[in-house]
Amino acid sequence: DLFNQFEKIVDEDAIIASNTSTFSIKQLSEGVQKKDRLIITHFFNPAHLVPLVEVVKSEETAQEIIDHTVAVLKRIGKKPVVLKKDIPGLIANRLQAALVREAFYLLDNGIADAKDIDLAVSAGPGFRWAFVVEY
Repeated sequence: DLFNQFEKIVDEDAIIASNTSTFSIKQLSEGVQKKDRLIITHFFNPAHLVPLVEVVKSEETAQEIIDHTVAVLKRIGKKPVVLKKDIPGLIANRLQAALVREAFYLLDNGIADAKDIDLAVSAGPGFRWAFVVEY
């Protein structure tokens, strides 16, 4: 309903975007007339520090909308990733959830305690990932 209201008041050339990683682009576009202008731009919090923005398009989203959005995001210092398909949780949340799932598996199966799992991540790959910057 919200997007239906937006499209009635925005300019014809406005890009209509959502920050959601919960709702699919298909769900958001239900009943929307300007499907070619609708996208998801999922910023990570804190958005002023985290450069990643996942961009999700629908089958109807015009390529010029994606190109313009990516250009604007890059201009403001963001690192956009355009998904080829819509998927629940997008990319980064799914990768994060996989790590959390594995941590709980290790904990639940008595392989390590929470303190050691945390240390293994923060002093191992987490420490390394903080220094591996290739944009």
